[in-house]
Amino acid sequence: ALFSAAAGLTSPTRGHVRLRGIDPVAASEGERTESRRRVGFVFEGGGRLFGQLSVSENVALAAAYHENLDADAARARALALLALAGLESLADASPPRLPLSVQRRVALLRALAAPVRLLFLDDPLRGLSPRDVRWWLDFLRSLRARRAAAGDPLTLVTSGSDLEVIRGAADRSAWVEEGRFEALPAPPAVPG
Repeated sequence: ALFSAAAGLTSPTRGHVRLRGIDPVAASEGERTESRRRVGFVFEGGGRLFGQLSVSENVALAAAYHENLDADAARARALALLALAGLESLADASPPRLPLSVQRRVALLRALAAPVRLLFLDDPLRGLSPRDVRWWLDFLRSLRARRAAAGDPLTLVTSGSDLEVIRGAADRSAWVEEGRFEALPAPPAVPG
C-alpha cells in the first residue's frame, strides 16, 4: 500500500504524499494525469504483463498510450528497448510462456517506454538468481548513467527483501518500520 500510494497509484489511507511536487489527493485530474505520465511502475512478480499481447506489444503499449505514438513508432521504440536489454529475439513471444525473470525485464522495459523521470520498482530482485540480480543492477546503473549524461536524469525508488544488495547499489536508502521512514547511513565505500 505504501509503495502504490508513493507512486500515485492509490490514495494514502493516512498521512500525505507528494509526487513530483504534487499532492495527488488535492491535485486536479489534469495535474494527476500529467504527473503520472512521468512516473513508471514495475509491479512485483511478473510485472502484470498482458498475456494476450506479445512482448513487443506490451512494451509498445506505454509509448502508444502516454505519447500518442502510432503503432509503427511505438513498435520501433519497443524493439529498440528490447535490443538494449538483449531481448529482441523475444519480441513476438507470449509473456506467460517466459520465465518470471524475463517477464520482470519486459515489465521494466514497458515502464521505460514512456517518458518517465521517476521509476518505482516493487521488489524486482526477489527470488532471482545471482546472475539475474547482476543483470538488473548493471542495467539500471548503466541506464541511469546514460540518462544523466543526456541531461535527462532518472530517479529509481525500489523496495526489496535483500537490504544489503539494494543498499550496495543505492545512493540513499531507508528502512520503513511502523509507518515511518528511517534513513540508513550510506554503505562504506569499497576500496578500489
